[in-house]
This record gives sequence, structure tokens and C-alpha cells, in this order.
Amino acid sequence: MHGGKIHVTFNSSVKTDERFEINLRMPNRLGFVEDVEVLFNRRGEEPGAEKRIFLTYSEENSNETYSSFIGETVFSQPGYRTFFIKLNLNGNYTELKCGKLYNEGIISNNGGNFWQMFVYLKDFETPDDMKGGIWYHIYVDTFCSEDLPENLKVVSWDTFPKWKPDPDGIYRNNQRYGGNLKGIISKLDYLQALSVTVIFLSPIFKSEYQDGYSIDDYEAVSKFIGSWDDLELLHKECKKRGMKLILDIVPNHSGPNNPLIQKHPEMYKWKDAEKTIPECWWDYPHLRKFDTDSDVYYDYWEKWLRLYSHYCDGVRIDVMDELPDKVLEFIFKRTPFICGEVWKNGVNNNDGREYLTGNKTHALMNYQFGNMILRYVRFRNVENFLKVFQNVFTLYPPMALDVSPIFLTSHDTARLPNMMTNPLMKDAVENGVEYEKMCDIDKDPRWYDGNMDTLKFRTYEKGADSVPDEDKEKAFNLARDAIFLQYTSPGVPSVFAGDEVFMNGLIDPFNRKTFPWESYNMIVEKLIELVQKGTLKEYKSVFSNSEDYGEKMLEFYVQIGLFRMNYREIFSDSRNFEPIFCDKEVIMYKWKNLVIIKNWNDYAIENKYYSNGEIVFSYNESTKNPEIIPGGEAVVIKLNN
Repeated sequence: MHGGKIHVTFNSSVKTDERFEINLRMPNRLGFVEDVEVLFNRRGEEPGAEKRIFLTYSEENSNETYSSFIGETVFSQPGYRTFFIKLNLNGNYTELKCGKLYNEGIISNNGGNFWQMFVYLKDFETPDDMKGGIWYHIYVDTFCSEDLPENLKVVSWDTFPKWKPDPDGIYRNNQRYGGNLKGIISKLDYLQALSVTVIFLSPIFKSEYQDGYSIDDYEAVSKFIGSWDDLELLHKECKKRGMKLILDIVPNHSGPNNPLIQKHPEMYKWKDAEKTIPECWWDYPHLRKFDTDSDVYYDYWEKWLRLYSHYCDGVRIDVMDELPDKVLEFIFKRTPFICGEVWKNGVNNNDGREYLTGNKTHALMNYQFGNMILRYVRFRNVENFLKVFQNVFTLYPPMALDVSPIFLTSHDTARLPNMMTNPLMKDAVENGVEYEKMCDIDKDPRWYDGNMDTLKFRTYEKGADSVPDEDKEKAFNLARDAIFLQYTSPGVPSVFAGDEVFMNGLIDPFNRKTFPWESYNMIVEKLIELVQKGTLKEYKSVFSNSEDYGEKMLEFYVQIGLFRMNYREIFSDSRNFEPIFCDKEVIMYKWKNLVIIKNWNDYAIENKYYSNGEIVFSYNESTKNPEIIPGGEAVVIKLNN
């Protein structure tokens, strides 16, 4: 019997001064092998410039079919590396490079990819109580309003988002609804019913704009959102329920009305020596860029971080990839937990930035995983799935991956039902153009030719805001599939408030509509009652097989949240994860003794190898037999051994 493929195993994510081990398994049918050498390089270096090691023949690991060659080394400095293997095969020197899968080797002197690895600092740690849970992302102004002062000018809760420009042609997005901290406090028991463990708030500080990213006072909570006392109470109430609270901070730019612009102009960037023409983030005049070389900048951020530490358990850093490493390292030393906004891969990207070395951030908003899942579910793009999965799962330090939230949606993306049905959603590559995210529909040529026709685009969005009735079942089924993969993948799932009730909407501002509490108050009250009684496992009695898609989605979120919490210890450590199989018809993977299977076919398939156990999660209660997976079904099988 002939041997199979060339196989290479190595620890692709390793600490400094930790032993890096590599094992090459060569099929004997290929011939005689000697002089096996591994050549490592850093970015911009020649192969082998940093390090070369020889692999030695291992009689213990070899047999009639394969010959094994092993070696080891250590790396004293953190950073991204690539390598390939050079060897003498049948008297001729040849090269081995990485195939489609990261542990597969191919003989390639003129092509193929290098293997990748990442080294991080040996003392890098992340908080254990952030692992294995569920994030909930709240856009504060439109989540819930409670006891709002009467003197504040807000629109009624059911007002459609302001999407047209003001008479002067400017889009200000400054319509307020009055969602506040007291409103969030009033819904904490509801969030418990969703098994939420971490609450992430959009910016809460004084700002002229609704989204809060143009901050006019970093030491004042917005009067629309509440007070420091409200924030303190929210933090205390979260602690009572075992929840963590994350605040959104903006170290890259401030608002145009921030008094520091006049008081400390050296703290900002200017286009002229007289400091009269400000540098603005992406040329938005309401976002004035800080000068991160200014000593005063660090003095103030030292003060602000100390203030925030009393009211939260960590921060999310806005546009982290536009801040220099020295800023990230400064914040990292002063903050117990950081999650950074980075849309690209946090280790291997075109910018050459390495965020997960262990001194810049603990976690990243794992949009990479989220978009990978969305494209796989919507377009069944297996190639993109495998590529992104390998680049994240194999390179990210496990303790960073364990606390990195997987964002399917957020205040910067379209809503989930629209993602699954809108005809303009983008696959990874279309017509030779590579798209960072699936909802890059603003780049469509009908309104973008290098310049953006915002009104034309928003007019389209308004007309396509709601999923048509004939597409709602498809939207629900595909959204459920994406959530299932999100809740069972390495990392932490993140829910954008409103997704759990099937809210619709395309890109800002249509994705930021108010939470429709009036439609769900009765159900929410029943769920809260079950939480307080400690009988949440009876949640199905609340829904009574509802046919409303919002209620059906809410039931699913409660169901899958309870499942995840039942096995939180397993999901807390990505080293428990083992990929098995993925194609357009089936995906299968393991977490210790849990086997996850999704059947994409419309017909049943046989489960031959992982049927010795019981189904502990499924879409349909009638699915009981682990040997047969019905069409469209998703199951988790708990193996007996």
C-alpha cells in the first residue's frame, strides 16, 4: 500500500524561549531523503537569514510507509515568521512548501507558499473570566431609555433613522433617541436570559454626534446617556450577575469642540505651522486627530485610563490599526483587558503590524472569523473559510484567540438577515476585486466611482432596508446557521443588540434603529421571571412555537446560549478544538468529546464515525439519532468516550 501525502506538524504559535518542535513525515514511495533543513525568515529577510535548523531522522516515528524527521529550536524575539524546508531527495536538492492545508507539504521549487508561525512574549496572559462566554454589543442611544430627563431633546422611539443630509448638504447623524445607562440596567436580567457574560458599550462620553466617536470631553458622560453614578451602578449590577463591562475608548481623535484643542494645540496634528488647519481622520472635520508624539497626549491618557478603571473591566480601542505601537503599549500597561478594532488579520497582514505579541492588546474584534463564517454560509466559500481559519486559528496565541469576540455584525455592518439575502453582498473576491467584508456594498459602481454619491447610496438602502416577506424564511435559516458556527467556533461570540429579534437594516444609519421593546416586552418579562426563579431551562414555554421570526430568533439565541454555558469550560480553551472536515456539503469539528456537525444538504447524511453518544444540541427536538443527520440540521453530539 502506497503512502499518502507529505505531512508537516509544528507548533505554529509559540512563546519566546519555548521549544518550537517540527516533524516532517515523508512518504517512502518518494524515495531516499537526507540533509533536511528548515529555513526561517522575518518580514523582508532572505529565507534562512534569521535561523536554520537541520532535522534528524527519527527511527521511532518512522515505519514502512513513512520516514519522519524531527527538530527543535527556540526564538528569543516575538514576531511573525515564515519558513520552508530544503532537502536532498534521491540525490537532488528540492524544496517543500505549504499546500492548501497548513500541515500539508508539496514539492515545489518554483511555487507554493511558505509555512507561517508566530512567536509571542512568554509572559502573555489573558483574563480567564473573559473566556468561553458571550459578548453583547450595545449601541447605547438606541438600546433602551429609562427615566430620561425631560429637558433633553430626543425623537420618539419609533422614529426612522435620519438618513438624508441637512439643508447645507452635510450628513450629521445627530438625531438622538435617548437610550441611556439606566435603560441598560433595566435590561440586565434579560441579558442574563441570553447567557451574556460581557457587555460592550459604544462610546458614552460627551459628544455632539449620536455615535459618540467625536468626543468633546473625555471626563464627562454624555447628558443623554447618564452620569458617572449611573455607570458605577451599571458596573456593580453587572458584577452581581457575573458579567463584565467593556467601554469603547477613542485615542486616535477627538471631537471639534474639545477644549483641549485650544488649551493644548500641541496635543493635535495640524497641516500648517500656525496650527490653524487641523488634520482630521479620513478628512471628517468633526474628527480631529491627536498627535501621538506629544507628551501632553500621554499625560491626559494616563489620567483618563485611571478614571475609567474604576467603572469598567476593560476597554475596546477604536481604530487600533491607525495608532502606533507605542500608544498601544502605553494603554496595555495600564489596562486589565483590551480588545482592539482591527478588521485584518492581527498577525499576518499587508501592513506588517503584529498586534498579538503580548504587549499591545489582549484580544481583537475577530471580524476575520465573522466574515469567514458569513461567506461560507451565504456563498458556501470553502476556500475562503479554510484560508482565514488557518491564518487565525494557527497563528493567534491561544490565550488571545480565547478572548477575541467573533463579530458577525456590529454598528459598522449590515444586520444579519440583510447579510443573508441582499443581492449586493460581496463574496471574498468578485470580478478580481478583493473585499474586506461582506457588506462592502457602498463600493458598488452605481454610486461609487472613486467618489461617493452618499444620497444615491442611502436612497437604495432605504428601499432595501427590510428583508422581503418571501425571503424571510431563507434569511432566518441562514442567519441561524451563521450563529451556530459563531457560537461553536474558537473565540467568543458577540451579539449586536437587536440581532436576537431579527432586526433588519443595511449600513449606518439603517443598522442602528431602536430596539423594538414594545413588540417583545411580554416575552422578555416572562424570560426575566424564569431567570429570577432559576428555571430558565423552561424557556420554551415562553414562545409556544411562535411563527414570528423575531420570536423564533430570540428563542434560538436563548437555546444556544444555554447550551454554550453548559459547556463553557470546554469552549474556554481553543486548544480543545480539533478541525475534522469542511466542504460545501458538510462541516465537522470537535471540542474534546463534543462533535459539531452541520449538514448543508437538503437530504439526510450518515454519521459513521462519531455516533457513539447523544445529541445535546440540535435545531429540531425530533433529531435524536446521532447516526443520521437530517438535511439542513445542525447537531452537537456528546461522545460517550
